[in-house]
Amino acid sequence: MTYEIFHIVSDEIEENLVESIIDYLQTIDKMDYPKDPLTPREVIRKNLFKKRKGKVKYQSIVIDKIETKL
Repeated sequence: MTYEIFHIVSDEIEENLVESIIDYLQTIDKMDYPKDPLTPREVIRKNLFKKRKGKVKYQSIVIDKIETKL
């Protein structure tokens, strides 16, 4: 298997990858909380890239390069 690690940085990540991350997060939410409404995509996007003064935030994803899946 070949994997690639992407660090989520707002001005460096491709838009299609951001959309895939949001899809994934919504899928996980639906599995964990099937009766709750999904968090809007705009809210998820905002939280992914939110910067907080005095805090360092590290977010990364791993993609299977052969399967091209998160």
